[in-house]
Amino acid sequence: MDRPSQIHVTDAPEDPAAQAEALRPSLVRLGAAVTGDLETGRDLAQEAYLALARRDDVRDPEAWLRRVVVNQARSWVRRQSRHRSYLSRWERWRLERADQLGGADLADQLAVREALSRLSAQHRAVLVLRFYDDLSVPQIASTLGVAEGTVKSRLHRGLARMKEAVDADD
Repeated sequence: MDRPSQIHVTDAPEDPAAQAEALRPSLVRLGAAVTGDLETGRDLAQEAYLALARRDDVRDPEAWLRRVVVNQARSWVRRQSRHRSYLSRWERWRLERADQLGGADLADQLAVREALSRLSAQHRAVLVLRFYDDLSVPQIASTLGVAEGTVKSRLHRGLARMKEAVDADD
């Protein structure tokens, strides 16, 4: 019995890697459509190709790449929404706090903000979670996925660096 002949598109590359590469514009559009940002779409497509290069067990590279881009885009959107939500809460808190405090405390607020900005992201995160969000050391450790001892040392060092920064400005 004769097998039906397969139809080949003449302009489609035969090499699987070339076929996957030809999919790049589609992946960029997919990532950009989900995230709403063209540059992020490009980044997601590139990350998907890098992930594919580390794998040798992918049977359908096109479907796999699309799935990876969608999953990464959804994660990106979730991170952005959490970030926007946090900034929104921070701004509301800051405005409420500014209304409660008098103008004399504004200089102190600015000094604290400046000192915080000079810290590493790790120290800043621990200090904000402790003193602005009023979380306990175990809660901070759980939130950041680090040991309680790490939280304590970052609190200690962060406060010491803030004190140095504020004292240097006086």
